[in-house]
Amino acid sequence: IGILKKAFGEQQAKQNTLLQQQSEKIDFLESTLNTSTTEYNKQVENSNQGVAEAKAQLNTLGQSLGGKLNQIGYWVGFAVLLGLLGIALGIIVRKKLARSSDQLEDNLSRMRTQMEEENVKLDSKLVELLQSQMKLVQEQPSSPAVPVPAEAEIDHSLPLRVGAEILRLRQRIKKLPDGTKGTRSMFKSLERLEDEFNERGYELVEMLGKPFDDRLNAKARFIPSDDIGVDERIISKIIKPQINFNGVSIQVAEIEVITGEE
Repeated sequence: IGILKKAFGEQQAKQNTLLQQQSEKIDFLESTLNTSTTEYNKQVENSNQGVAEAKAQLNTLGQSLGGKLNQIGYWVGFAVLLGLLGIALGIIVRKKLARSSDQLEDNLSRMRTQMEEENVKLDSKLVELLQSQMKLVQEQPSSPAVPVPAEAEIDHSLPLRVGAEILRLRQRIKKLPDGTKGTRSMFKSLERLEDEFNERGYELVEMLGKPFDDRLNAKARFIPSDDIGVDERIISKIIKPQINFNGVSIQVAEIEVITGEE
């Protein structure tokens, strides 16, 4: 019995020792588990905090970008508005300029017409004045029965002036716009002046548009031209007319002649 008790006691001691060791291992495992759980929770908390901070940063960044986008949108809208206003203003200004230009052109055209009409009136009065003065010039017969003494010189100054005015008025009538008021009246007055001029023995020699001849009594200025044939020479402008008195030249013509080129 004593031996059994001793053996049982030893066995009980071994079991207690094992239980103690197992209890210590369990405590160690629990401690390790608690430590791991705590560290895990800290990591989770840190992760959650990082996520929260990231969300906050993203929200801040989103708000900042949203504000910048709003500003950009505002400036883009403002720029578009300015562009539209500029286009509208340009259209309005162009229309006003076009209207102003049309009005100015109408005014200038009306003023030119009025000036032409006034000039025609003045020229008509000048023609009448020259005609009345020509009537004062003594009529010279083409073949006088009584020869005029050689020393008696005839004053041709007035007829020469009249001849120059007749040429000027002929050219002016050709350039007047159709329908200019007073043109027909001036033309009739000019015809009467030419008749009076011719009745006094004076004549304007017609040269304009005719071929040039070296025998002509004229001072010529030659201008090359491609508009006529080679070797052609055409009188294109009368600067001063040739005036004859009783068939004799009393004024040499000054003319321009266009010449054909090869």
